[in-house]
Amino acid sequence: GGGLVGRAASSTLDECVNTGEVRCGMRYGGGIVGTLDSNGEVNHCQNYGDVSCSYLATGGIVAVLRDTSAIRNCQNYGTLWSDTEENWFLGWLNQLSNHRQQVGGICGQMNDGIIENCSNTADLWVGGQQIGGIVGGMGAGLVNNCTNSGKVDAQYREGWANSGLFGGGIIGLQDAGTVQNCSNSGEIIAEVSVVGGIAGRAYGTVTDCMNVGSVKLTGGTSTVNAAGGIVAQGNGNIEYCYNSGTVEVMQVDNVIDEIGGIVGFHRGGMTKYCYNQGKLIGGDVIGGVAGQLYDGTLEKNYYASDDINIGIGHNGTSYTEITPGTDVTDQAEKIDSTEASSITDFDSFKTWIQGK
Repeated sequence: GGGLVGRAASSTLDECVNTGEVRCGMRYGGGIVGTLDSNGEVNHCQNYGDVSCSYLATGGIVAVLRDTSAIRNCQNYGTLWSDTEENWFLGWLNQLSNHRQQVGGICGQMNDGIIENCSNTADLWVGGQQIGGIVGGMGAGLVNNCTNSGKVDAQYREGWANSGLFGGGIIGLQDAGTVQNCSNSGEIIAEVSVVGGIAGRAYGTVTDCMNVGSVKLTGGTSTVNAAGGIVAQGNGNIEYCYNSGTVEVMQVDNVIDEIGGIVGFHRGGMTKYCYNQGKLIGGDVIGGVAGQLYDGTLEKNYYASDDINIGIGHNGTSYTEITPGTDVTDQAEKIDSTEASSITDFDSFKTWIQGK
């Protein structure tokens, strides 16, 4: 259901406002629209009501975005929370049916389409499995010029498969598509396995993004936990990204905790033209740019740190035998912070990195 419309197909909603609380026990819940599909549009809308749902997708503006539909110039101010712990049966049903609860400040589940010029300032207090300040789970499409300043607090629920839990300042999980020109300043704290300042898992493209919010991984029971200033687990293209937020992992026994200033676990793809000046705390494997370089390529990435002297924490495919990485010139290179003293915002970062 939605605060104003349950489903908008081939329809346009413009300059709409919801102030009422939205609660749903099953399926989808959105502050403005439940499901937006068939080239539908939501433009210049605002949600002030709290939104909660126990099953599948929850979004501050739209719960589910499909086809080539679009959400533009919208803002969410209503707190998002899930009561899966109270409705334990629905959480168990999610797990049994291999569904994932997806929660986003703007959109919970994005199968395709466009989200641009949107912002979330509200907190997310959720036990979902894919949680993002803008989008929970992204299958395809474009997220452009969006900002999150709300706190993302993602908590594990007993009985869930922890290896499938992802949290991010903008996107929880990205299977494909592009995230560009986005920024996060909200605090990200997660008891899930994979958490990043911009995206938990990114298998598409992440470009021209900035994180200044702190990222803290407090738990997780999978084989490998990962935290990153930009992306926790990357297997796509990450470029022209900047992190100044602190990334911290509270270590878990019998689990390898990987932490990177840009990428925690670099599974594949290309990461280039990125810079980290955020502090890194904790972790079994820690790198100024990448925690573990499992596969893929690094090019012209830099970091500044008083405490870390390794750009790549672990260079190899083993999860148990740690092979310390190195500083590699122009790939994951340490610099003196004074070399980047001209960086005051994202535009100055772009000018600086292009000069490198």
